[in-house]
Amino acid sequence: KEYFESGNFGMQLNKLSEAKAFYVAAVKLDSNFCDAWDNLSVCSRRMGNYQDAFIAGLHSVMIDSTNPVAWINSGYAAFLSNDLQISLMSFDHMQRIIPDDPEGYYGKSLVLYSMDSIYEARLNLDQAEKLYKSKKIRFGSEVYLLRGFIEYKCGNKKDAQIIFKKIYSKFQENAELNFYYGMCILENENNQDKSKKYLDRAKILGYKVEKD
Repeated sequence: KEYFESGNFGMQLNKLSEAKAFYVAAVKLDSNFCDAWDNLSVCSRRMGNYQDAFIAGLHSVMIDSTNPVAWINSGYAAFLSNDLQISLMSFDHMQRIIPDDPEGYYGKSLVLYSMDSIYEARLNLDQAEKLYKSKKIRFGSEVYLLRGFIEYKCGNKKDAQIIFKKIYSKFQENAELNFYYGMCILENENNQDKSKKYLDRAKILGYKVEKD
């Protein structure tokens, strides 16, 4: 517990290397310490050590398969490693074992969107939002961002534009958002000057237009 608390303190101060060392020490003393494995996974992910993050999440899952944090950590670590199949498998398992947790559906929707399985991504996001609302859980703006992307890809450009306008200030450094928002304005309003502002911004941020 002392190592665990020291790790938490290090995380709060963003001293991630020190925090990780404390979490490792904690799980060496108690290999069944789920919370320490969970925080070790988060700390490793924040450091960009996605393989370590995935392994730590897996340890926690093996101790308690009903621990949603462990499944989420494993799923996102694999996703950030660009191992989409493993990430999808993690969120699939989470849905089966903890079917009433909205995070499993949101995570799976994110992975499916990245795999260009837009219809399935939309179904999972619908279920995630339904569970968030039924459980009265306030969900983050990243859920709206994913919704906007999915609606854009589904051809619902007006709905997408409304969403993008609401969340733009929070995600203005997102190249994909700038490009889609600019295209929505161009198609919905035929306003080339206004659209160009966002399309140029997307290009500066590194967005590459796919050639049809």
